[in-house]
Amino acid sequence: MLRTGYFAAAAGGVVIPPTIAHLGDYGSTANRDNYTYSNAPFGPELPGRGVLAVCSVGGEDRDITTVTIGGVPAIELAQAGLGGSNFSVGIFYAEPAGTSGDVVFNVTSQGARGSIHVYSITDHDPTPFFADYVDKPTNSNNNQIAVDIPANGLALVGMALNSSVSSVTWANADETHEYNFSGESGNCSGAVRNVTDAEAGTVISYTTSSSNGQFACAVSFGPK
Repeated sequence: MLRTGYFAAAAGGVVIPPTIAHLGDYGSTANRDNYTYSNAPFGPELPGRGVLAVCSVGGEDRDITTVTIGGVPAIELAQAGLGGSNFSVGIFYAEPAGTSGDVVFNVTSQGARGSIHVYSITDHDPTPFFADYVDKPTNSNNNQIAVDIPANGLALVGMALNSSVSSVTWANADETHEYNFSGESGNCSGAVRNVTDAEAGTVISYTTSSSNGQFACAVSFGPK
């Protein structure tokens, strides 16, 4: 759990900032048309709780098409690497019932491998404050994404890694989560930043162990 607490609101009340928690991850090196994280944890079933899935797939020209979370069709908030790349990564959101369920994503054609990070989020405005993506820069192992974050809000970044990348170093992230297949394409990395004061264009950067893979997408949420 990354963020809890109360902050004084300008009108004299209180603001409850969103809380996000990384609950688990899944990966498969099989060639599939879809990938399933069975019985994924969703956390306590609280009012307004949302579930975020950071999904990544490796393979030439493989885009993530549809995602379900606990049987509920998920909304695509952002996706990087679309249209001809050798991997894609996206962030998807739904509000399923229950404390666990399957997370399933489908791809345009059979993927080489896939991974999923699952997060719960509570006390948030379900409409994202910000959503964007960046594609890999040419011949560089450094990349970044600039994120707008509202006061008492948080940002979630998802990144896909290519075949020769074995490690990631983040900057301006409060917590990071990695899932890799010993350097195989389709690895997935996630990072969270939370703030008290609003931030515009905050650069969340990352450096990889080689230049082969740095597609990323990001979303931010404010209090409800």
